[in-house]
Amino acid sequence: MNARKKIKRFLLGVLVVMSIVTVAARLLGVRINTSDSVPLGVWREEPVSGALTRGMVVAVCPPNEPIFKLAHDRHYLSKGWCASGLEVMFKPIAAAAGDVVVMDSQGITVNGGLLLRSAPLDADAAGRALTAFPAGSYRVAEGYLWMVSSYSPRSFDSRYFGPMSVTQVRGVVEPLW
Repeated sequence: MNARKKIKRFLLGVLVVMSIVTVAARLLGVRINTSDSVPLGVWREEPVSGALTRGMVVAVCPPNEPIFKLAHDRHYLSKGWCASGLEVMFKPIAAAAGDVVVMDSQGITVNGGLLLRSAPLDADAAGRALTAFPAGSYRVAEGYLWMVSSYSPRSFDSRYFGPMSVTQVRGVVEPLW
């Protein structure tokens, strides 16, 4: 066998192994996060069991709304398998039913505590204008969540799209590595 055929067989073998590993990881709930909302790395997604509470990180399918189309057009979100045609987002839960959220130019306060790095930005990294969710005080309704990243000041989260229905949550994610 000549060297070209050996290389082609080797590369085909690598491709097959990578495909099998990818499918197996997906079936086991393993996900890779490359967004700014939570630390980069390998995460595991599990079904929701019980109440969704502050501090949990959830896998969320963005709904089919104009703000998420804008996020896709600006490359904050990629195409994906959600019903909206967009990728799943990993978002930390900042407020749940009954919590009081105050939104202003300083950031987001939940039950009197200001969240780190939660001030809405006037422009994205490319200098394009951003519109924050309207300033005000909100009591989180049953069946809704506010998802805000204290990890990154550039996270596309509830500071721009407001509360989101728990029906959009696919699962709870935890870091593996």
